[in-house]
Amino acid sequence: MCGRFSLGALHAENVTAAYPYIQPARFIDQNAFHPRYNIAPRSCAPIIRRSSSSAAAAAPGVLVIHTARWGIIPHWSKHDDNPLATINARGEALIDGSSALWNSLRSTRRCLVPCDGYYEFLSKPGSHKIPHFTRHPDARVMLLAGMWDKVLLEGHKDPLYTFTIVTTSANDQLAWLHDRMPVILSSQSDIETWLGGAPWSPEVAQLVHPYQHPLECYAVPAEVGKVGTDDPSFIQPVSQRKDGIAAMFGRQRAKSSSKSQPSPNKPTTGKSEALEDDDEAMEMSPPPTTSKRIKSDEDDSKSPYRPGKRHAPEPTAEWSNAGPSPKKKVHIEDKTQIPAKSSPRKSTGTGRTIAITSPSKAKAKAKSSKTGTITAFFDKK
Repeated sequence: MCGRFSLGALHAENVTAAYPYIQPARFIDQNAFHPRYNIAPRSCAPIIRRSSSSAAAAAPGVLVIHTARWGIIPHWSKHDDNPLATINARGEALIDGSSALWNSLRSTRRCLVPCDGYYEFLSKPGSHKIPHFTRHPDARVMLLAGMWDKVLLEGHKDPLYTFTIVTTSANDQLAWLHDRMPVILSSQSDIETWLGGAPWSPEVAQLVHPYQHPLECYAVPAEVGKVGTDDPSFIQPVSQRKDGIAAMFGRQRAKSSSKSQPSPNKPTTGKSEALEDDDEAMEMSPPPTTSKRIKSDEDDSKSPYRPGKRHAPEPTAEWSNAGPSPKKKVHIEDKTQIPAKSSPRKSTGTGRTIAITSPSKAKAKAKSSKTGTITAFFDKK
């Protein structure tokens, strides 16, 4: 069956560009047609038909494009409450004449339904139906075989035009998707025979068969299954959509490329400028006097005085005998440098021995030693 199709836009020029032998004279009720990429049953769409449908006419009328509603309402109906499933007409019923409804239309009210392509839903056990879009490989306008009717319903002044799409068994290419497909007409002889206005005949009946030429079919977004939704991306393969998988990987590749190869002319951001200013400040200004960088004897031996910092004069022997430097004492008291079974006393290498005390006692002694050192220095003066 065919339950959805797309027609994003239609002008007479579109049809004649693909089929030069089709020359519609006018577009009837053009304002009633709103281009859509998800046309569902009971929606309005254009059909191509003869302006005269009377079997008694001496010659077929001119071709016209006419906006009609999808889903046949028989001409004898009085109300728009048709319980029949008339969006599709089975080609087998047209050929064998088993349907009274189709018998009344097959001779004089045949038409073409132009579209970008049609949707079909693939059914898989245990999963949702996956919509697929089928079109011509060159994306030209596709022409489906159809029939139309006209009815004047009670309470209405204007007649209502409706149409149906003729279906047949699926060809070998699309049998995996569904067992039915619309009748597609593409050659000039087939189109002229279908629209010729001649009564139903074996020549016309032979047109109702599966399409034998290659078609393009691919999976499309699941949103197509929701009536009322519409978007140009519905007729694009899922992998080529802007929000699809291919697009996602493309964005990632572009992002990686931009990171690995920065532009030489890229302006410097405020953050990098701030970092450069900080580096310059570190070179021009001395470090703060409260620095805590002293971590080992190796650092002290290599650089006892860091550049850019004001220091006390070189220590003398008297100064050394007066008491150890607080920094050195704190360093010696680091328990990580004292073996577990070492003596509780340790020589400083200056002739003095310092007892290893607890942190609290070491702090008090350091304060006392510092006071004594300063006092001894001024006494010498």
